[in-house]
Amino acid sequence: MEYRSWNIALLNAGEFARELGKKGTSTDFTIYDIKQGSNIFGFFDPHQYPDKIQSLTNVLMLTDFTILVVKQFDKSLGEMIIALDLMKKEKGFIVLDEYVEKDKFAAMIKGTSVEKFEFVEKKSAEIYEKLIKNEITPKTEELRLNIDAYFDVKSIGTVILGVVKGDQLTLHDKLQLYPLKKLVSMRSIQVHDEDVKSAPAGSRVGLALKDVGTDELDRGMILAKPGSLEVANEITVDAEFSKYYGEGIVVDKSYSLAIGMQYRQAKTIEVKEKETKTRKTIKFQMQLPTAFKKSEQILIVDPNAKARICGVGTIIG
Repeated sequence: MEYRSWNIALLNAGEFARELGKKGTSTDFTIYDIKQGSNIFGFFDPHQYPDKIQSLTNVLMLTDFTILVVKQFDKSLGEMIIALDLMKKEKGFIVLDEYVEKDKFAAMIKGTSVEKFEFVEKKSAEIYEKLIKNEITPKTEELRLNIDAYFDVKSIGTVILGVVKGDQLTLHDKLQLYPLKKLVSMRSIQVHDEDVKSAPAGSRVGLALKDVGTDELDRGMILAKPGSLEVANEITVDAEFSKYYGEGIVVDKSYSLAIGMQYRQAKTIEVKEKETKTRKTIKFQMQLPTAFKKSEQILIVDPNAKARICGVGTIIG
């Protein structure tokens, strides 16, 4: 059976996550999934947020749809709205708790991408039905898979978990492990614990890999077609910062960059003004080699700012 997969950011959900799916893999985010016929819904809950900002950035990078649960008007809610707006996330649902005023929240999100989200009831059956009607088409790009977990399995060897992006993944594909640039191949592909020969974009898969051990892996590494990604310690970014970010954007300032699931410490080594105060062209020096593709989106994080996800960028060099 060929499955259709939905990868959904589930923000601020708390116990409601357990009503939407069965608890699965848990790292700095937890995935709750459910299979209904040929449909697989994966709800990604950044349960370590707001304490750990990477929990939120990882989920936003891996998902194509958002469910935002609103319980109260607080700093974390504002930070999430700013992040969603910077990323131009326009596909999503809003679930209001019983005592939250809809008009007050609507005024809060006016002029942001979240304004385009649909208000829905806090009912799992209704959410599944509406998700199917709002079928998500993953962005067209070359095949890549961000590794979010890995481990050894007796008699099988190295197994990694991740979400397929771009082209379909097939068992005969030769892949390169970035940023190491090491060639690897697959023994098997599993989707929802079933062996398959291929997995379309959006599928969360388990891959049994040959030619690589877990001692060589790190979370956030990328599997992609050979030669499809670049690796460097410097990148140039066309950046847009939140209008609420009041810090100076100057040379030799430290940030954290979320590039896929690679989370890198970086310093600005060149800053050029653009047409508005919030637009800059920035060259970053990163502490570790990083894999990327030109034109891909990254998140810029200032851990000391009130809204820590302060900017979004497109890699231009």
